[in-house]
Amino acid sequence: PVTFWWQPAGTTSWNQIGTSASAVTGDASVVLKPTSSGRWRATVAASPLWAASTTSVLPTTALVPVLTLASPSVAVKKAATAYARVSVLPGAAGVVLTVQRHVSTGWKTVTTVTTNAHAQAALRLPTTVKGRWVYRFVIGATPAHTAAVSGSFTLTVS
Repeated sequence: PVTFWWQPAGTTSWNQIGTSASAVTGDASVVLKPTSSGRWRATVAASPLWAASTTSVLPTTALVPVLTLASPSVAVKKAATAYARVSVLPGAAGVVLTVQRHVSTGWKTVTTVTTNAHAQAALRLPTTVKGRWVYRFVIGATPAHTAAVSGSFTLTVS
């Protein structure tokens, strides 16, 4: 059998993630759903027909978080309550997201929000002025994952 190993980014230890019998072609596979960036390798134990073998450590596999908006837009009356909500996958509590608003020169950071125990965050939007604004959420790169950006969220106040 082929044994597959995973080393999460920022760690020095390898974790066994599964084993698989190889096909006649020599192919073997295992399903991995990583929660961080990391590296993987495979090992084959010795047998009477071959020597033990380990693959070279492969380059880091980058995990890209997915930021999903609860809704792409909201329209409210002036002074009403409006929220932009986002969920992060893979998720964790305490993840800091930057909130940006689109302006004539590009994206401007307006605040940050932090995910709750369900990997969700919400931003109460200002509704004191009539108009249309476009926001997005951004998660910065860490050793565990790459940076990611949500889709745009449009707030219309009438």
